[in-house]
Amino acid sequence: FRQSAIWDIMNYLSDAGIDIIVYEPTLKEASFHGIPIVNDTKIFKQTSDVILANRFGSELDDVSEKLYTRDIYFRD
Repeated sequence: FRQSAIWDIMNYLSDAGIDIIVYEPTLKEASFHGIPIVNDTKIFKQTSDVILANRFGSELDDVSEKLYTRDIYFRD
């Protein structure tokens, strides 16, 4: 997300008043440009109403009903 096209979408949603959180297990910072960072998968899944993911992974099986991904064949 740091150098991704998703950054424009995140800004658009944030400007529209939509709360955004980012799941990034490797970051220790609490936020990125004012957007909260969550590094616990369980908390992220519980907190999120919608999940936008670049790729599908088996760790997202239990939240597939709220998952949107460009990985439409689940093999990217």
